[in-house]
Amino acid sequence: TSTVSAEPDAIMAEARRLADRGELDAAQALLLSVRPPALTAELLFLLGVVEAARGELGAADDAFVRASYLDPDHVDAVRHRRLLALRRGDGALAADLDGRIARLSARREAN
Repeated sequence: TSTVSAEPDAIMAEARRLADRGELDAAQALLLSVRPPALTAELLFLLGVVEAARGELGAADDAFVRASYLDPDHVDAVRHRRLLALRRGDGALAADLDGRIARLSARREAN
């Protein structure tokens, strides 16, 4: 296991490196070790991606929800939640998330 500083950017870089090498359990452990105030929407989003790659879809959805809570404009977290909803066959949630994605995209384009 690699040692990284408590800086979110360093943790993010190390977790991405581990995930890219297929060391999903190590990436997950590193991301789960982060506590507030270092916990960011981007770290939670990456945790969701790692959890999804590990097949832990419930944990992935939880991470995407938490990322959206910390950053309500994190459209990628919402998109990933939509994909998970479709995978689970939850068309109603996917439709709700489609609307949210459309609003976030429109807001982003307006800025």
